[in-house]
Amino acid sequence: MKRSTAVMFACTVLTLLATGASALPAVGPEPPPATSTESSLAAGMATVKVITYNLCGAAAHCDNPGEILDRTGYVIDEVLAYDADVVLLTEVCYLQYAHMRDELADNGYSPGWVAAYGRVNNCTPPGGNTETLASENKLRFGQVMFAKNSLTAREDIPLSATNYGVNAIIKAMCYDLDVGGLGQGTARACVAQTRSGASGPGARARWEQNATLAAEVDRYLLGNDQAVILGGDFNAEPADDEIDMFYELDGIGAFVEADMTDADHFSNECLSQQLSHCRSGAPTYGTGTATPKKIDYIFFSADHASNLDAEVRPIGPNSDHHLLRGSATISLSD
Repeated sequence: MKRSTAVMFACTVLTLLATGASALPAVGPEPPPATSTESSLAAGMATVKVITYNLCGAAAHCDNPGEILDRTGYVIDEVLAYDADVVLLTEVCYLQYAHMRDELADNGYSPGWVAAYGRVNNCTPPGGNTETLASENKLRFGQVMFAKNSLTAREDIPLSATNYGVNAIIKAMCYDLDVGGLGQGTARACVAQTRSGASGPGARARWEQNATLAAEVDRYLLGNDQAVILGGDFNAEPADDEIDMFYELDGIGAFVEADMTDADHFSNECLSQQLSHCRSGAPTYGTGTATPKKIDYIFFSADHASNLDAEVRPIGPNSDHHLLRGSATISLSD
């Protein structure tokens, strides 16, 4: 370990005094100490900041379906304040996406968009003409990714062999990233929203979708040896069996989750065992009700991630979800 300039200066003074020297060598000003975590990381490592958020862009139960400015302004402010590297959004109308795309471009963010529905009338902004917007293909509804640097090598992964009774094409959208300047393609991110429903077709669809996504991203982890980030609304709670697909902890997956070190939300079982990691986390949906839930996630591939941290932000305008932001140290070293 290198000694600081101050320590070396003190040693020089003592040496000169002991030898009776009458003059001291000139010493320049001491450099400021390194204060950022990033500056202390070794080569092949970077702190990566991720945001995921269900915008609730068109749902009738959320205020002002199709509304653009308040919803997107909130997201833009959160992205810039956090200095997010990757942003993974669900339930977004195309016009909402287009506004964020244009605003974030000035800050160096690259955009990605995938539609789950070709037309959702509630994506009409207040005062807009539904039929005109539909004819212009502007009522699409889906998922969004933004990232610093370039998004490359896009892949859309169909998650259901059948639509289980809904007129939707359920896909995960994935891109190669250059996180923290580690190099394009060293990491890959996917955004997904799986079906809701505690039973029936929705629950059956979600099991299939989770299993498909987990199996497909193995190609990135094992075939390409990439660090992988998964985010979105998975419509299941951390202890649910179907999330075993992702969790390395007590599951069969290959991931850790950003909010699994927050002891304030550990289960009683985790607390009694004094564990450092728990399949838990702060609620992201249904706060203010009797049964708030965590159903939004930021997963990092376990072999590449350490120093997990997460925060659930105050609920944004017109959405029924909280924005979740989380970070990890991504290591590409052997």
